[in-house]
Amino acid sequence: MNAPIMSTKKIRIKVDPERLSKEVTLDQFIAMQEGNLKAIREVMGLFIVENGHYLPPDEGRILIGSLTLEKLNEAVQEFSALAEEAAVPFGSSKESASP
Repeated sequence: MNAPIMSTKKIRIKVDPERLSKEVTLDQFIAMQEGNLKAIREVMGLFIVENGHYLPPDEGRILIGSLTLEKLNEAVQEFSALAEEAAVPFGSSKESASP
């Protein structure tokens, strides 16, 4: 049995706060946090970059889907760290609420 051909190319992930807040739904975010692999592929596919530009989501999903489970785990850890940095807590604003 032949093994599938896997890309050995390093996948680059870029999590922009605006893209995160405008492209990812609450349901997708929750499903991803719960470990739903389809949601992980769907969401992470939005944040794959090549030559400094985001890939179309379908191409990003294909790249995420081609990863081995070991490489997927590494990519999820990288994405999670970047998303945590990019996320703005709900209810917060840039201006202080103090008088």
